[in-house]
Parts: sequence; structure tokens; C-alpha cells
Amino acid sequence: MNVLAAGSQGWLQDRADALARWYSDVGGPTVNILTWFTGVFLASLTVARLLGWIVVRPDSRWPWTEAVWRRLTWAGMGLVIAGAGMWTAAATSGAPAGRSVPLLVTAALSSSAGVIVFGSGLGFRLRVTVDVRGPDGTVSGAGTAYVATRIDAMGSGHPGGLSAPEGSDIVRLPEAAISTIPQARTAAVLIMAIRAVASITPWHAHVTLVDDHAVTVVISRNGRQVDSTVIFAADFGLPAGGPTALLTVASTYILFKLTRAYREIRQGLGGATRWSSYACQVLAGTPPWRGDARLLTRLLAQAVDTDPANASAWLNYLQHMRYTRPYPEALERRVELLETLWRDIASRSKLDDETALRIRVLYMLTTTACNSYRAHSEGAARNRIAGRAQQYAAWLDAEVHDDTRPREKGLVEFLETVRPLAAQLSAHVNAIPDAEPPPRSADRPAAGLASLHSYYTQACFLAGTGRPDEVLDLLEIAVGNANLRRGAAADPYLVALHGHPRFRAITSGPPEIAAIGVLGPHAEALHRNGIFHPAQLLRRGPAEDHDLVDQLKVTSATMAWIRGVCELAQACPDAELATSWISMLIEEGIDSLAVLRAEVTGNRLTPLRRHLSQAADAHDTMPPTGDQLRAWAARD
Repeated sequence: MNVLAAGSQGWLQDRADALARWYSDVGGPTVNILTWFTGVFLASLTVARLLGWIVVRPDSRWPWTEAVWRRLTWAGMGLVIAGAGMWTAAATSGAPAGRSVPLLVTAALSSSAGVIVFGSGLGFRLRVTVDVRGPDGTVSGAGTAYVATRIDAMGSGHPGGLSAPEGSDIVRLPEAAISTIPQARTAAVLIMAIRAVASITPWHAHVTLVDDHAVTVVISRNGRQVDSTVIFAADFGLPAGGPTALLTVASTYILFKLTRAYREIRQGLGGATRWSSYACQVLAGTPPWRGDARLLTRLLAQAVDTDPANASAWLNYLQHMRYTRPYPEALERRVELLETLWRDIASRSKLDDETALRIRVLYMLTTTACNSYRAHSEGAARNRIAGRAQQYAAWLDAEVHDDTRPREKGLVEFLETVRPLAAQLSAHVNAIPDAEPPPRSADRPAAGLASLHSYYTQACFLAGTGRPDEVLDLLEIAVGNANLRRGAAADPYLVALHGHPRFRAITSGPPEIAAIGVLGPHAEALHRNGIFHPAQLLRRGPAEDHDLVDQLKVTSATMAWIRGVCELAQACPDAELATSWISMLIEEGIDSLAVLRAEVTGNRLTPLRRHLSQAADAHDTMPPTGDQLRAWAARD
């Protein structure tokens, strides 16, 4: 037993001696090296993080693209690692101090350069954390996911819509730029602590839903507040009834503020310089708001009035604007305005790549010119318009085949969709005979579009010059702003135009009383009383109906019925289809807003839609959708 014990002790002693020798020769130096390397590396990262906070101010702008940033950041990380390695080598080599000086100097230079480059990259990088909280202060998972997804959808992918932008044309938002904070409280605290140490996401967007009418947004960068705002649904004419609209506006606010700091994602804004204008543009191009023609017009009018430089909003507005001239002249007027918009965009294209927007404008300009050509009778005017259409088609062809500029993946996909359509359109236009080449003066740049208030002011100043058509053309542009339309009817500068049919159409909007079939028998008598549009009757109080009862030779009940039909017409969400839709509703026994509300809110919407769909073919129109009927019933 003693022999075995002694042998065991000897074996254990040998193992312990071997382990001690291994630790002395290998393990100890390795631990020492790892300790030095890890310590220097973490110290460098900490200094880089603090440097990013100091150097990158809230209003700092990143001067390079995402690809350049990525290379510089990796280069900075490489320098930090190399510097940490050299510090470690100098500290653990055991060489005399004098011999380590060159290595220490090189390590200091490498670490310093790496800290500066890497720290700046961390502070400048485009990474955003989003969290949405409800009125009670708790994180809303659904709201956070919606805002993060909405920003990502607006900032990446490919431009949607050829005739008008669907939301946003920004395509360069980096992948994984948007992140969210987990809902679990412990996980959220842990993630925020890690991010605070590593400075993973320098941008933070905090959204708080106050109620159904308002939301607050606070944006910070590297721990310092950049901007904040309170968004009210009423500022955008949005009805209360859910957070989706408010969160959509909040998403556009966050993305727009990011474009101010990062030049590469600024391309695709369509020239917008104010976030509220950009928000209106996005809402107008997004379901369900783009399905409500009246709300769509109001949003676009607000977008161009707030920010006349927003060319995307102008394109959409000019498409939805009502033209009160005779059809051929109205098309010519639209061509003039679209060409003005095109020249304004082309004059600034050297600064911003607005490829998708330019193609949209040229495509719409060419098709409108073709329609104008067909609307005109034979003659010199027709040949002149054909020549302009061929010029626009040539511009469009050059734009879609311009490969001199690098294309983002999203734009490449957009161009692949557009090129066949542009080729078909060009072939059709170039086949028009007897086209007259446009004069060289047409190549001169035109002045850009102004605000709606500016057009209204010009109309008032010109009203007394004996040029009614020019005045009415200016008013036609301005009255997308509902306040300007209402004000025009009582403006003393415009009194001389009150008897003009176009003025009545512009200030009241469609439809006219005579166009509403059931009111046709009363149209002449109403005209004699200065009532040509439903709005003109509704401006009169019910107490004034007694005089009309006598002049129309109807009963008070019939007069109340006429007023109800006018309310229905004035509230129609699509003014162009109002006459057909009103006739269809009358056939269903719906002759006032009160009756329509009862149908929509009384669980009878589905059968009503089915009946209207069946009646639509007889009226040669599209039936109103469920959303449109709800919007119609919700009007005051």
C-alpha cells in the first residue's frame, strides 16, 4: 500500500510539474497575451464609441455612400485589431524598452487611426432603432413593427407606379437599417445596454401615441436629441379612428429626417424639402387614402402648397386636377403644365438622381399630348401638337435607355418594366403623319411651379385686366386647396367672374345641378336663383328654402328632398363619378346622407355593394368600393 501511495504521489507530482512547466512556457504567456489584447481592444472600442459621440453632432452629415462607409469601418476595425496586436507584442515580448519604441509608436499610430476611423463610422452609420408606445407608456409590438416595416418599405425596393409614385421612390436605404426593441422588458433592457456600450445603432426614434388624434416623435442620435414634433391627424385632414394614419405620418417624418443627414437616400424624395409635404405625398399614394378622391386631392394640394419644390406631388396633383376648359383645350392646358414640371425637374437633375420621376413625367406628358392630338380636329394646331408629342417621346426614349449613370437594383427593375411600355408609346407617336416639328424656343428652360396661394394671388391681380381665361386657368390650379375654393366665391376681386360657367364649376366643383338626373326638372328654376351647383344651395340656410318653394312650385317636403340629394352629391368622395353613383343610390332608395349612413353603419353594407355592382353596368361606370361608401357616409 505504501508503495502504491508513493507511486501515485510521484505521478501526481510529475503531472503537476508538467502543468506548471506548460503554464510557464505556454499557458501563462497565452493568458497574458489574450489579456493584453482583449484589454487594449476593448479600450480602443470604448474610446471609439466615445469619439463617435463627440465628433458626430446631431446635425452632422455623412459625406460618402454606404459602400464607402462599410469599407472605411472595416478598415478602421482592422487598424484597431492591428494596433491591439502590436501593443500586446510590445508588452509581452520581454525585449528591452529601447527596442520596443518603434513597435510602440507604430501601435499607437495604428490604434489612433483605427479609433478615429472606426469611431466615426459607428457614429455616422445609418442604423435606426424604433419603438412605439401607447398612451399608457407600454411598448406596442404591432405599432413598432408597422413603423419599422413602413420605413423600410418606403426606403428600399423599387419605385412603384408608372403614372404616379406609390408612396416613395427612395431605394438606397441599407438592409437592416431599421431595428426594433423587443417587447419583453428584461430583453429590452439588456439590448439597450448592449447597444449603449457598442453604439450599434446611433439613431433612435421614439414614437408615442397620445390618442386617436395625435402622436409625438422624438429622434435622437448618439444619445442627443436631433428633432421632435407633435403630429395631429387634423393637420392632414385625416379622420380619427385608428393609429395607422398617424403612424404612417410618423414613419415619413423619421425617414425624411434621415434623408437630411444622408445624401444617398435623399434621392427619391422628388424634390421635397418639407417633411409635411412629403407625408401628404406618401399618404396620397398609399391605400386606403388614395381610394378617396376628395381626400386624395386635398392631400396633394396641401403637399404642393406647403412645398412647391415637391415635383412628385405636383405630378400627382396635375393628374387629379379638374380642368374646366372644353376637352381639347383642357388637354392642351395639362400638356403645358406637365412640360413646365418636366423642365423644372430637368434643370435640377444634375444634383439629384430623379430617374423614376423624370420617366413618369415624360410618359404622362407624351400620352397627354397624344390624347390632345386625337381630341383636335384636322388643322395646323393638330399637327403642332403631334410634333410636340414626338419630341416628348424622343425625350422619354433617351431617358429609359440612358445607361451612363449607375443604376440601383430597384431602378433597374423599374426600367425593365417601363422600357417595353415606352417603346410601344414611341412607336405609336412616331407613326403620326404630318407632325410639325416644335420651334427651337421650346428647348428653353421654363419657370418652375409655384404654391397654390401664389396662383390664387396672381388670379386676383389679373381679374380686372380683361383676361378671364388666364384668370380662370390660374384659379383652376389653386382651388385644390378647399379654403381657396371657398374663398374665391366671396372674393371681391373675382366678382366680375361670378356669371362665368367655368368660374361656377371651379368654385363649386362637380357635379352641376343639371347633371344630376333626378334634379333635372328643377334645374332651370334653380339656375334662375343663381344655384348651379349643390354647394350653392347648401350655402343657403334651410330657412331660406321658403322662397325657393314658391319659385320652384314644390312642397316643403320636396324641397327638403332636393336639399338631401344635394348633400349627397356634395359629399361624394369621387366628384367625377358623382352623377352616376347618385343615380344608383337613388334607385336603391338612398336620397340623403342620413339614409346612406344608416345603410353603411347598419350592417347592410354588403348587400348594398352587391346591388350597386349589379347596377354599375347599366350606368356604364365603376361601382363605389366599401371604403368609398364608408368615407361618403362619414362626410359632414
